[in-house]
Amino acid sequence: MKKILLLSTLTAFVSLHAMTLKELNNATKEQLMSVSGIGETKADEIIKYRKKTPFKTFKEVEEVKGIGPALAEKLKTAKIKK
Repeated sequence: MKKILLLSTLTAFVSLHAMTLKELNNATKEQLMSVSGIGETKADEIIKYRKKTPFKTFKEVEEVKGIGPALAEKLKTAKIKK
């Protein structure tokens, strides 16, 4: 019973975490597009930008064409599908 409770708690915790910079720098186009407000064009722009310079902060995401503060914050709090 303890193992089931521990597994349930761990699963809930993992599903609640926000996106990390590592995930942002490695997310596939499809994973980026799973975030509301990110379509094919913006996903392509994120990937193009991070190939030159990986993101060190979520604030840097605002430098990507078409991404403002609200969308950058949405990315920061998004949960991407693995």
